[in-house]
Amino acid sequence: MAVKYQTRFFIIYLGMDIGVSWPIEGTTMALSYRTKANLNTLMNGSRPASIPVGIASEAENIASYGFSLPDGDRLFALWVDGAAADYDTGISATLTFPGVSDNTVTGIDVYEGYEQQLVASEEDGNLVIRDLLVKDYPIILRLSPTRYVFLPIVSKAPPR
Repeated sequence: MAVKYQTRFFIIYLGMDIGVSWPIEGTTMALSYRTKANLNTLMNGSRPASIPVGIASEAENIASYGFSLPDGDRLFALWVDGAAADYDTGISATLTFPGVSDNTVTGIDVYEGYEQQLVASEEDGNLVIRDLLVKDYPIILRLSPTRYVFLPIVSKAPPR
């Protein structure tokens, strides 16, 4: 369970723009290599950013931090900020990002090492994610603006 708390503190410190270093390997506080690698890769180049969001959930103590990435994507980390448990099943939440539309959302679990695109909808110009399971360690959402590529239409010249 120590890895859950360390992952929280890593996100909190980055969210407050404080430098982070890892505990020395071999100590009881050392994170797993996989979790460190996942966090380092994901958070590389990130900067703290304000990301307005509405969270509707039975959980009253959800912590969250926002980040921007150099490529224009944004990261939103959230977790239930209470005592960590061995087997946390998560608490359902609905997230509403006001004024955000035309984005894809990828859910990233750095603790377990999973990543998948989430189902999100656009409602009244807002991005809405329903039934997201919020755990007792940070789940990170990557908000990526849809990038369009417009190709020229090439027509064949009529025969002479």
